[in-house]
Amino acid sequence: GNSGACLASIIALCAIFGLYKCSQFQIRDCACCKWLLRISGVDRFDEFQMMMVVHEVFYQSPSLITTRVRISAGNQQVVTDASNRGNFYQPLSILVEQGTETLAVELMDDYSRQVLAALDLDLMSQVISLEDPIREKVYSMVSKNKGVQRPRIKLTLDKGGPDDEENPLLKGLDVDSTELVGAMVVEQLRKVERDMASEGATLGQQSDGDEAASPCKHKLLAGGNTGPLDLLEDWGKWKRVHVSVKCPPRDKKFKLCVWNSVSDYEKGVKPSKDINLLRVYGVHADPRH
Repeated sequence: GNSGACLASIIALCAIFGLYKCSQFQIRDCACCKWLLRISGVDRFDEFQMMMVVHEVFYQSPSLITTRVRISAGNQQVVTDASNRGNFYQPLSILVEQGTETLAVELMDDYSRQVLAALDLDLMSQVISLEDPIREKVYSMVSKNKGVQRPRIKLTLDKGGPDDEENPLLKGLDVDSTELVGAMVVEQLRKVERDMASEGATLGQQSDGDEAASPCKHKLLAGGNTGPLDLLEDWGKWKRVHVSVKCPPRDKKFKLCVWNSVSDYEKGVKPSKDINLLRVYGVHADPRH
């Protein structure tokens, strides 16, 4: 009677739930199958944590669009904050699971979540097989919307490597390279170190007390604080500027300098603003942001 109908309903619900769970099951969810796929060579790499920086997106559009960048690796996804200027400069970290073949990069409309442009990177051939990290590389994207033409994106991708804590570059610096912001700082310091090496300057293996290393280390730290900055001006207006630190021996004082553009900085134009860093006692966050 009624009890039989209730029992049948419960069994049916359990069956539906079981089928739903099975539909979400993947073969690599089984540790034994995952191991077999790896040792047999079907899966060519173990899962790993990828660090990346979404720098900028370039495109032509008749209207101002607020966008985000979504990056997917299999079932894993990360999304940047919104920007209406295409300037993100945001570090991200994503788990690339074993068996994942493609890293999907999508430019989305922040309001409608519509995909405006897309890029698919083959993980094995375009990322993992490369010896060095991909640094500030510009990729062409495929437009998915008529209002967005010639989309491109600048990315830094690092699949991981030796322990950065053993790197003399970080010696004496309070930088955690395993954190997102720390990874971005380390990447900038590496960029400056490469530029210094091309000029014949190096930190070498001097001890902490060796004064001969100071000029090079000052130059390294100054270069690590160089790059674009969105400056909030009067009436809530944002302006893109370029900042860098000047320091001895080229300058008498340690100064944070602001230029109106990167071209002014590269041409040696006098900065529009400068701050004596040795007179800074504290930095406070703007309560409005």
